[in-house]
Amino acid sequence: MRPDVSVVVPVYNSMPYLVECLDSVFAQSLDPSRYEVIVVDDASDDGSEAELRRRAEAHPTMRLVRRDVGSGGPSAPRNQGMDLATGRFVFLMDADDMLGEKALELMVEAADRDNSDMVLGKLVGVGRSTSVKAYAKSGKVDLYASEIYRALSPQKLYRRSVLTGNGIRFDESLWWGEDQVFVTEFHLVSGGTSVVGDYDCYYLRQRDDGGNIMQRSRNVEEVVRYVETLMDLVADGVDDAYGRTRLLGRHFRTIAQDMLPVGLTHPDADFRAEVWQRARALHARHWTPEIQGELPAYESLQLRLLADDDIERATEVARRADEAPDAPLHFEDGRAYRRYPYFRSTEQPLPDEYFDVTDRLRLKARLLGSTWDGDLLRLTGDCRVTGVDLDTAEATLVLRHRENGEELRVDARPAPRET
Repeated sequence: MRPDVSVVVPVYNSMPYLVECLDSVFAQSLDPSRYEVIVVDDASDDGSEAELRRRAEAHPTMRLVRRDVGSGGPSAPRNQGMDLATGRFVFLMDADDMLGEKALELMVEAADRDNSDMVLGKLVGVGRSTSVKAYAKSGKVDLYASEIYRALSPQKLYRRSVLTGNGIRFDESLWWGEDQVFVTEFHLVSGGTSVVGDYDCYYLRQRDDGGNIMQRSRNVEEVVRYVETLMDLVADGVDDAYGRTRLLGRHFRTIAQDMLPVGLTHPDADFRAEVWQRARALHARHWTPEIQGELPAYESLQLRLLADDDIERATEVARRADEAPDAPLHFEDGRAYRRYPYFRSTEQPLPDEYFDVTDRLRLKARLLGSTWDGDLLRLTGDCRVTGVDLDTAEATLVLRHRENGEELRVDARPAPRET
């Protein structure tokens, strides 16, 4: 009987993390007969090979493949492991990381219950950050309406027939972002995706020995080409206008948060110029006005400067990105503006609309209680605007009828900070 899951683990010089990784794989609550483990050793020379041979002898469900020459990246070993897989599903795991005890069991249950081709098990960062919004809702989710496209790391459960039927493999010519391309290709042909968001399925580790590929500097191709590939995939493969806007918005955020900061702050002038021109080409090819709503305020400013071909001010904005969360607000004529670099500058001013965040302010309101006092309805609650100091604000409470839209406006004042 074929297994339910093939766990594919590429290994290169992963000691001592490899021990915890394999311990977590073989401690799964899923019956051992229902999963196989395929480990591809990419010519390790740190003692990983000896540990792997010991584990293979102890666990008959583990297949060990040793590559004589290292590939230099995870793509080739992952592809080789997927070629050897026999399970209904494939789960991709890194040798630095760990599985929660019930991870495989819960993900297979979700796939079978929802008839989903992909399952995202909740990722927990160990010394690194992971998406929170992607795992906010459990069950079957919509690619465009949910936030799962924020999580493009490859550690997921995939239906193997979809992988093989569509020829989805890791692009071995990409040395950065190949995992995002792989996951996006799967999303675009998947028959549905489920999320296990109420259990810590996977522990994604930041290695403290400098072994993660993300800890080294990148060349121009590694900064740019994967984003070009992703945006072309989405533009060509998504017919739904709303969905295309949402997915492209994610990649425009990458341009603003990664490509431009890395490119524009690089010491080499040719590096800076090439990243800028290729980012400009992506903007010209894929931008639509609707994407503006998918961007945080600072990234929106950066992309406006890109569209204006204003590399001088874009460079300064990129250098000062860490200051953005603390930029104060300016209120005027019912609008809110962030005082980002160049806001009403006397020397190089930009249009106020580049800094307008009125529609981006997030209101959080809670009704805490409601009681009748004779004919008087007494409501108790609070509200706040994220990131806004309301101590001196003028406020009006608006009660709006849900059905006919009728409004009742009541004067309000900020409560003391300690209440």
